[in-house]
Amino acid sequence: MATKPGSAGTSLFNNPTLSDVKIKQIYEGKVREYHAHKQILARGSKFFLNAFTGNFKEASGNVIEVHNDVPEHFEAALKFLYTQQYDSEAVAEQAFIQNAQRIRVPIGILVVADKYDIERLSGLIVDDVKIYLLTTTRLPVLVAAIKEYYPNCPNAGSPMGIALTTVLLGRPASTHTEEVKLLIGQYLAFGADMAIHLHECGRLRV
Repeated sequence: MATKPGSAGTSLFNNPTLSDVKIKQIYEGKVREYHAHKQILARGSKFFLNAFTGNFKEASGNVIEVHNDVPEHFEAALKFLYTQQYDSEAVAEQAFIQNAQRIRVPIGILVVADKYDIERLSGLIVDDVKIYLLTTTRLPVLVAAIKEYYPNCPNAGSPMGIALTTVLLGRPASTHTEEVKLLIGQYLAFGADMAIHLHECGRLRV
């Protein structure tokens, strides 16, 4: 479900009207440019707030470069700062309704939201992914979510990590598979999240 519109800034997305900063989004040598507005960016992103108010060149400059974000995921996060809408149906369309891809797209956007400290968007995505995972019984979809998220999550205890392990541990038969065992060894934060959850549920005593 989509969140309700919450901003009159929708029409200002990538609009030169009143724009006071240009974003150069650079990925694999290719550049996308956006007309942006410092006040809107700073209102919803701690990253941009710090960039525009701290002792950085962006505070007084009119160009900011960002690097290494998948362009479609960055644009979705940037657009959220203007619209304050996270449309899970549009995400599903972007993912072509394929089960595993339906998870990879929002998690990709979440990685960008976490990087730029867009807290509200992060929370909405965690809720969306958890709800979707609870509606499917296919282990490969959950495994795809784990593989997409944890390479970008160095620390245990994140909201998405808690959501993923909650869903997984709610399916006891799935936790004993060889694939899950390999994932625990591959992603230390995932293993830690599993241990934390089991301990909090009284299923692991130390």
